[in-house]
Amino acid sequence: MQIVHKLKQEGNRILQECETERNYTHRTNNLYDSYGFGIYVGGKMRESGFLTPNQRATKNRKWYGQEVSGREQILNFLNHEYKPTKGIDMVVVAAMPYAAVLEQKHKYRVISMSYDKLKQLQGEIKGASVVNIFGSKRQGG
Repeated sequence: MQIVHKLKQEGNRILQECETERNYTHRTNNLYDSYGFGIYVGGKMRESGFLTPNQRATKNRKWYGQEVSGREQILNFLNHEYKPTKGIDMVVVAAMPYAAVLEQKHKYRVISMSYDKLKQLQGEIKGASVVNIFGSKRQGG
């Protein structure tokens, strides 16, 4: 399917651009490892991607007393938390639980830049729409 191939290319590009545009410092690399995208067709994942094929973090990050791994967080989000539509979906996310805290409370640029990049892509794909997802819940449309 040609659209899936294009979305995979765009997903990789968007992740790389978001990583370049971020303004925080990676300490454990778990947030780095949690960047990813998934492409779904008819409710089933067809493709996925990450900043790098192998995880960078050498130890997990403590979050409210629990150890969390960036790669585990993104895989869990893409495979279990994200609920795709029956159409064609592409989701771009930084899945570590503290990504939203860095964005909202501390005003760091983590993944929010992807929204504008996806809006630009929307203009190239007939019938496409972009929605913001926060905490696995769709907002807007």
